[in-house]
Amino acid sequence: MTGQENADVSALDLAALGQRNRRPKNVPPTVIIIAPSAAVQYESRGSHHQSGVDLADLYASCGFDIRLVESVDSRKPFRLSPSLVHVSTPLESTTRAPYFDLSAPYSESRFASKSRGFDLSAAALAQWLRESPDCLVVLDPPYPGSPLDIPEQLLRRNLFAAQLLAQLPAAAILGIGLNEYHTYPSVDLLATAVREGQTLADTFHMLVRRRLSWTGPEWLAAGSTALFAAPATYSTRVLS
Repeated sequence: MTGQENADVSALDLAALGQRNRRPKNVPPTVIIIAPSAAVQYESRGSHHQSGVDLADLYASCGFDIRLVESVDSRKPFRLSPSLVHVSTPLESTTRAPYFDLSAPYSESRFASKSRGFDLSAAALAQWLRESPDCLVVLDPPYPGSPLDIPEQLLRRNLFAAQLLAQLPAAAILGIGLNEYHTYPSVDLLATAVREGQTLADTFHMLVRRRLSWTGPEWLAAGSTALFAAPATYSTRVLS
């Protein structure tokens, strides 16, 4: 089989997977929100500032079934097939790879929570989602506290997305965040797109256009909305 034939088979497989997992119209969409506890979300951790927006309340207002997750055990895969997975927590990095930090902000709690595996790497998230290989994942790190830190955070976010896609090639990974004013309009647009069954391509274009309307220090993050997906996923995927 030639390389072109391999590519064609992969495209057909990805399209078939998306059609097979389409949500019935009478079933509400499901979102998994991976984030620290509510108490932690309304506090600052180091230079990171949480948006203060209640994601669960926002998705619920759009008719979503909510699943809140404060830690991920990659040994136990998530059994449901969610409409989307929303990761909203500070993004850190080791010398080897970026990770989302789900630990508590205070040092005495932070060390204990790290010992329970609260550092979420791309490999761990991919393992956890291995039974939902075509999911839509939203990477939504908070504003880092200074616009000078945004370029490095963008690199970390996009590297995480690339690593995740390498292990979940049927998935679509959307990078937003790093903007104090991003959360409500971005999530509202995404939730509406899923509820109405819009295409991935159209949703991404609308999100980029909305974010490009911002000015000032937030422009860099707003103008760097990113989508990581296979060409077949991008061109054929209908959100549901």
